[in-house]
Amino acid sequence: MNDARYFGNESDLPRLKVLRAERGWSVRRLAKEANLSPATVSEIELGKRRAQDGTVKKLTDALGVERVDLIFPPEQVRVWKDQDQVDNAILAQRLASLTDRELQAILLDNALLRRRVTDLVRREQGPEE
Repeated sequence: MNDARYFGNESDLPRLKVLRAERGWSVRRLAKEANLSPATVSEIELGKRRAQDGTVKKLTDALGVERVDLIFPPEQVRVWKDQDQVDNAILAQRLASLTDRELQAILLDNALLRRRVTDLVRREQGPEE
């Protein structure tokens, strides 16, 4: 579904062009850095093509940003990241006060919380080697 009518001529990565321009890069330069064709980058910026996950990964790696940075303004991303840090600190504090049995019961009952705790533990452990 690369039909521009489907996407209403708006990019699904509205900040892509801004981030590219901030680096002083042309479409060709970004395409080269991301190992994509210039036509692909241009069509994504113009909303004529939807960026698939693999393409988004190439773009974020080339630009040195996260996926969220391609979609939302930096001020909003900062607010969310700050709030996430606060939420994680509160969650970690509350989890530390639970017994193993209580924690197990909660995690077995709540898939969303289980994912958040798993992510929190992974962050605390650091990157995998």
